[in-house]
Amino acid sequence: MNMAGDPSASNSGPPVSRSPAGIRTAAVGLAMGAADIVPGVSGGTVALVLGVYQRLLEAISSFDAEFLGFVRSVRVATVSSSCISKAGTSGGADGT
Repeated sequence: MNMAGDPSASNSGPPVSRSPAGIRTAAVGLAMGAADIVPGVSGGTVALVLGVYQRLLEAISSFDAEFLGFVRSVRVATVSSSCISKAGTSGGADGT
């Protein structure tokens, strides 16, 4: 059984932080994403106003081939499992 907080448990993704800093980071990310919907406002502008622009640039510049390979493998695994679960719930070959 995979229990939360068990250091021996294997995780397929990054840890989820429910600390105040993690919640603030999620809220800032949400605000940046929402800003992209508004014409004339960019997520970068919101990052600058909220004081996380430098951190954003450092995070973007730290991407490397190993990290992008990890993201690609997680994405492929997620898409594959999604397709398998959809196929398993769609019924028979005749769509019933």
